[in-house]
Amino acid sequence: MNLNNLFRRVSPPPPTKYFVVTFFILLLHLSSFGQMNKWILNPTEIDFDAGTTTPLSWSVGYPYTVENTAYDADGKVLFYIQDMNVYDANGTGVGTLPIGTSSVTGYSYPSILHEIAIVPVPGTCNRFYVIYCLNRVFVGNALKHAIIVVNANGTISVSTDTQVLAQNSGNSGAIAVATAAIPGGDRKLYWVSGHGGVFEYDITSSGISLNHMDVGYDPLDPKGKTFHAIEAEVSRDGSNLIWVEKDGAYFRAIGTTEGEVTIFELSKRTMWGIEFNAAEDGFYVSTETNQGGITGGIYHYTSFSTGTPVLVSSTSNYTRTLIEKGKDGNFYAVNFNGVLGSFTGNGPASPAYGGLVVYSSNFNPWLGGLDYYKLPDQIDGENYDYFYGVAAVNITGMNINGTPLVDAVPPPPPAFYNCNAINWTATWTGQAASWTIDIFSVDPATGNQLFGAPYLNYSTSGTGNIPSPVDLRTIGAPGIPDLFANYLGQTFAIRVTATNECGNSADFMLCYFQVLGPPAQANINLQVNPGNGIPCPASHNIASPCPASIYSASLNMGNSQGDITYYSLKIDEVDCSSGSILSNVYTGPQVSVTGASQLTAIGLNDLTINGSTGYFVNKCCRCYRVEATIGNACGSSTDYSYIKFTVNCNCFWGGGGGERSDAGQQGLPSGIRLAPNPVADYIRFFPDETGVFPAVRALTVFNAVGAAVIRLDSPDLSQPIAADRLPAGAYSYLLETEAGPVTGKFVKQ
Repeated sequence: MNLNNLFRRVSPPPPTKYFVVTFFILLLHLSSFGQMNKWILNPTEIDFDAGTTTPLSWSVGYPYTVENTAYDADGKVLFYIQDMNVYDANGTGVGTLPIGTSSVTGYSYPSILHEIAIVPVPGTCNRFYVIYCLNRVFVGNALKHAIIVVNANGTISVSTDTQVLAQNSGNSGAIAVATAAIPGGDRKLYWVSGHGGVFEYDITSSGISLNHMDVGYDPLDPKGKTFHAIEAEVSRDGSNLIWVEKDGAYFRAIGTTEGEVTIFELSKRTMWGIEFNAAEDGFYVSTETNQGGITGGIYHYTSFSTGTPVLVSSTSNYTRTLIEKGKDGNFYAVNFNGVLGSFTGNGPASPAYGGLVVYSSNFNPWLGGLDYYKLPDQIDGENYDYFYGVAAVNITGMNINGTPLVDAVPPPPPAFYNCNAINWTATWTGQAASWTIDIFSVDPATGNQLFGAPYLNYSTSGTGNIPSPVDLRTIGAPGIPDLFANYLGQTFAIRVTATNECGNSADFMLCYFQVLGPPAQANINLQVNPGNGIPCPASHNIASPCPASIYSASLNMGNSQGDITYYSLKIDEVDCSSGSILSNVYTGPQVSVTGASQLTAIGLNDLTINGSTGYFVNKCCRCYRVEATIGNACGSSTDYSYIKFTVNCNCFWGGGGGERSDAGQQGLPSGIRLAPNPVADYIRFFPDETGVFPAVRALTVFNAVGAAVIRLDSPDLSQPIAADRLPAGAYSYLLETEAGPVTGKFVKQ
C-alpha cells in the first residue's frame, strides 16, 4: 500500500462568479486559555478534572447527529443542544434553533449538519452565539447563527430570527471550531467552503459580519476534488489554519499571501477528522481505506511541509470520527464500534473512561446514512472558566512596599514594621465588579488560620475594581487607626477575591506576610580610623580634624547601638580653615547590613567615586566633612566628622600644609606643569613664569588603584624622569615642595 505523503502549493485562483456543489466548514478564532472542563456525550457526562464519568439524570434521546453544551465557571450546565433542540440544565426542552431562510435563494434550510459552535457574545454576560450549518437536499446549505440568553432566574431564551449569514449550493457539509489569541484583535470566525473559499467573519457584540474572503478555490481543479469539508482547527496563537476534506488535509498560514494552501494526501485513503498535535507544529487525521469504514487509522503529520505521516498505533479501527483534544492533554476519537478512545503522541490508542459508548453516529441521509461519529466541538484554548463575553478577573500578584509577597509558609514571609505605611498593591487583568479582602492570623509553620483571641480575623468588601494601593494599617473600619496594633509579631495571610460583572468569574490569591513592632532606635557612634593609630572620635571642629591616611583611613561605627539595618555616607570637601563646603565628593546609597558588627571599618578608598576606587590616595592635606547615617525601617541616626589627610603626607607649608581654600590656592606653586600629556617614555615638568622650580622633597607617582609605582626623593625636575617601564594607563602624581603639595594626573601611552 502506497502511503507516500503528497503535498503541493495552490496559488490564488482567478475570480469566479459561479459555484459547483459546495461543502462547508466553520472555524472560530478567539482569545482564551485551557480546555473545556466537561463534555456531555449523551447519556453520559465526562469530568476531566475528576477523571470520572456520570450518567445523566435526564431522558434526552439518542442516537443523534451532533451535540454541544455550555457550562458556567462552577461546572454547572447552562444549556445543552442536541441537533436542533435546546434543553435547560434539567434536560427540559426550552426551544429549537431556528431554521435558516435565504433572501437570496428564497429557500429555507431545515436540517442541521455535523458541528455546533457556542461562542460568548463579546462584552456581555450569559449571552451566547450558537453557530451552525443547515442543509436543504438538492438545494444547498447555509451558515446560520442564533442567540441564546441565560436569564437571571436560569431560564433560557432562544432567538427566532431565520435569516442566514450566507448560503451556497452544496448539498452536504460540516463545521468545526478552534481558537487562538491575536493581541488587540477581534474575535474571528473562519468559514471554509469547498468550491467556495475561506471566509473571515468578525464576531462583535452587535453581530457576526463578513470581513473578507481569505482563500478562493479553483472550480477547474485538475484533481477533480469534491471538497467535502468535514473538520477544521486554528492554532491557539492564530497563526495556522488546518482543515480536512475526504480527499486530503489542508494547511494555510493565516495572514500570508492570499489563497496559498498546502495539501496533504494519502493514497487510497479517505480523511474524516483533523486536530493539531500537542505542540501545534503538526496535526492528526483520521482515515478509512474502504467505503464501509471498517479499517483505516489515525495518522500523525509532524510538520506542515514535508515528510511521511506516522500511523498512531492501535488506531486501525478509528475511521469515520472527528478528533478533539481534551483538557487532560489526551486526544479523543471514536472507533468503528462507537467506543471512545484516547491517545497521546504516536499512541497506542486505548478505550477511554471504561470503554464509553458514543451515540453521535447519525449521518446525513444525503450521503447514504452511514455511521459517522462526532465529538463536542472544542474551541482549543478556551475553558469554561473563561467562557463569557466579559474578560475574567485574573489576580497575578501582590506586594507590600514594593516587596513581592509569597504564597506559602515556611520559609518566613517578608516582615514589615507598623511604624510606617504598609502599602499593599495588587496586580490583575480583567475588570472587577466586586471584591473582598480578608486578612487573618495564621500559624507561621503551616499557614493554617488561627481563630479566637489574640488573633486577627478581618474582612472588607466593595464594588468596582480592587482598591490598590492601600495602607493595610488603615484599611479597617473607622475608629481602628492601626489594624495590626494588637497583633504585632504575628504572621498573616491576605486573601483577595474578585468577580467580574457577570458574577461568575471569581478569582482569588492568598499570600503571607508579617507585621512587627518598631525596632530599637538606632544611635550612631562615629569614629575615624586614621590608618596608623587609635580611632579618633568624631570631630565637629574644623580646627582639630581627625587625622587620616591617604591609603588606609576608614570609618568605625561598630559601637553604635540599636537595631541597624543600613548605613549611608555623604562626603564634602571643605576649606581647612573655615569648614566651608567646596564641593560634594560622594553621596552614597543605603547599604544593607545586619548590625553594628559590619560597621567597624568602612574604607574611604573602597568607595566608588568618579567611577573608580582609591579616590583619596593623592589628596594629601585636604580636608573633608564625612557624614554617616545608620538606621532601620522606623528611624535613623546621623553624625559627622571633619577629617584631614595628614598621615603619609608632608603637610608642612605654613604649618598648615597644602590644603584647598575657598579663596583658591594662593601662594601654591600652581604654575608647575607636566608636558606632554600623554607621556611616552619620560615625564617632564616645567616651572611657572619665574622659570625656577621650588625645592622638591619628593615625587610620588600612583597607579589607578592608588599604589605608588615611582618614589623619588629630592628629584631634579629640570631633568626628564624615566617612565618607560610603566604600563599604559592612567596615573596621578604628588610633588612635595617647600611651598606645599602639587598634584596632577597623566596618561601613559
